Amino acid sequence: MVLRRHGAVSACVILVVGALSCLPYPTPPRALASPDDIFAQPDAPSDRDADLLFPVKQNGKWGYIDKLGRVIVEPTYDEADMMSDGMAAVVLKGKLGYIDSTGRLAIEPQYQIPPETDDRRFCEGRAWVLIGNHYACIDRTGRVLIDAQYDSVESFRHGRAPVCVNGKWGYIDRQGKWVTEPQFDAAFSFSIDDPLQRAMVRIGNKYGYIDSEGALIIGPRFDHAHSFSRGLAAVQIDGKWGFIDTEGTFAVEPRFEEALWFWTDWAPVCMDGKWGCIDKTGKLVIAPKFDTAVWFFQGLACAAIDGKYGVINKQAEFVVKPQYEVAFHYGESEPYLAAVKVNGKLGYIDRTGKIIVEPQFDLVSLVFKGGLTQVAVDDRMGYIDRHGRLVWEPSK
Repeated sequence: MVLRRHGAVSACVILVVGALSCLPYPTPPRALASPDDIFAQPDAPSDRDADLLFPVKQNGKWGYIDKLGRVIVEPTYDEADMMSDGMAAVVLKGKLGYIDSTGRLAIEPQYQIPPETDDRRFCEGRAWVLIGNHYACIDRTGRVLIDAQYDSVESFRHGRAPVCVNGKWGYIDRQGKWVTEPQFDAAFSFSIDDPLQRAMVRIGNKYGYIDSEGALIIGPRFDHAHSFSRGLAAVQIDGKWGFIDTEGTFAVEPRFEEALWFWTDWAPVCMDGKWGCIDKTGKLVIAPKFDTAVWFFQGLACAAIDGKYGVINKQAEFVVKPQYEVAFHYGESEPYLAAVKVNGKLGYIDRTGKIIVEPQFDLVSLVFKGGLTQVAVDDRMGYIDRHGRLVWEPSK
């Protein structure tokens, strides 16, 4: 139900962009039910440790480096994912296994490679592996916790995982017991930042929500919907978007052409083809006048007007004038960096517009993980740190 791997690197960690054409501008694909799925899950504690490893490719093979650029795992694998929950999937000779955060091969390559659309990362100490035509659940030692029996699966969040049997989706707990029997045409993971734990489901062509006990607390009546974030969810009914609370009551009446998530206390909304922001009461705090969705982080947002991107403050004033082909930033980590595109190449600026990394890359990541982010030139991939220092020269 979510966007998956790009090449050999897992999209649960990063979404790389060239022209940023795959960003959710102005409207994200409906399968991207949560902001967690577009950019990244928040790091698990083990993913913030100093020993977090990063996949690199040399001479056609994948290995891992540490945050200083030192080779920890020699490039020997055919595929290598970013780390999640202290583990990373690797592929050798057509079989899938896992390394741990020290680079040790914790689970020998032995499993079939799942389709690109299915999930193979560790979350909450568990991963799904494909055995025959069905998925089983294993722990970090490779011990089978839940026997192979599911046609398709999603990661565990808040102790629940959506699974598909015979074309219908339901939810199981960490022991494999049904929380909700298979009955949905689509089921989405619980949102990470939703303390009340609501998950989106679809019956036919209508969307609703269940709680963590499997009860259908908000019946399927919406034409389109997003997951809950900060207690509200954007939903579409009769062609207009609004926001509901966790009981299904409209907190913001439907009146927008499009609406996205409350990553912060403001959410992007679209009216008359232009984007602005509302607060959680529905008050327009940024008048709709921009070409693309406007998300604020660290008090700033990248915004486009007349086809050029710049950076605005919360008064909708450009602090970096519109001049870039594309601009985007994500997250609250310091220092502030925004990816920008100049003459077809991508680099980074700081909050004043000063160039920190000269535009030189064809692809850049939106997410810094463990202090590093991925960059690419042609089909060569490398890493820079938050200060723009090249930690790993792009290689293939």
